[in-house]
Amino acid sequence: MVDDPDGERPERIAPEEVDLAAWADPPWWRRIRWAPDRLAGIALVVLVVGLGAFSVHRLLSTVPAGAPVPELPLATPGETPAADAARTPSTTGEQEPPTSAGAEAEAAGEPVVVAVVGMVARSGLVTLAPGARVADALDRAGGVLDGGDSDGLNLARRVADGEQILVGVAPGPEGPLGPRSGIVGPGTDSQPSAPGAPQAPPAQSGGADAAGSPGLVNINTADATALDGLPGVGPVTAASILAWRDANGPFGSVDQLAEVDGIGPATLARLRPLVTV
Repeated sequence: MVDDPDGERPERIAPEEVDLAAWADPPWWRRIRWAPDRLAGIALVVLVVGLGAFSVHRLLSTVPAGAPVPELPLATPGETPAADAARTPSTTGEQEPPTSAGAEAEAAGEPVVVAVVGMVARSGLVTLAPGARVADALDRAGGVLDGGDSDGLNLARRVADGEQILVGVAPGPEGPLGPRSGIVGPGTDSQPSAPGAPQAPPAQSGGADAAGSPGLVNINTADATALDGLPGVGPVTAASILAWRDANGPFGSVDQLAEVDGIGPATLARLRPLVTV
């Protein structure tokens, strides 16, 4: 033993003061011996279990409860996806309408030409931009005259090239007094092409020529009642038309109505699309 430099020696422990029993039989925690490889294995197991629990928690939190699972279509043996798509109907349940010459012209971006006749300021052909509607055609024709029946037309309907728009006479309290409004499709002469469009009324007794256009009043065969139903023609003017016809014979043209007392240029313009000879 090395002597202390200061000359003091450390105190020695007496043998009887040492607990030899504690060293011979230590507590249980002192008897545990942890091997390094066993500690590493336990730590790895704890880490894997923790990561697995975290992953399951994230997965369950991102999937909403009750979310529907999309069903895959069952393929019929021997059918290809292209064939199945070909026999599948349209989702809207409607078939595509067949194309017409007017629709093709509109699709090509070409102007459409329609005829506007009847109770309008300027009867005749009007040229419209693709996608124009019936209201646009009436505006190009100068608008509907007083007594014209624009309610019988679908003003929001798209026009097609070659159509004829007929503006008839608004019905009075006793019913229609002249041809009703309608739209005649390309390639037809008298029947409206649009489903549900009003048809021209039958010829009035003694007032229309069977060989003439449907709904037009024949001023050579019409009686006073039929003439009185025309716009701008009252009982007095109807009597004047009959008197002119008795004195001069049948009218040679509609323009000869200007020779009848009580019929001026404005009234003649309203009558021209409604009468015939």
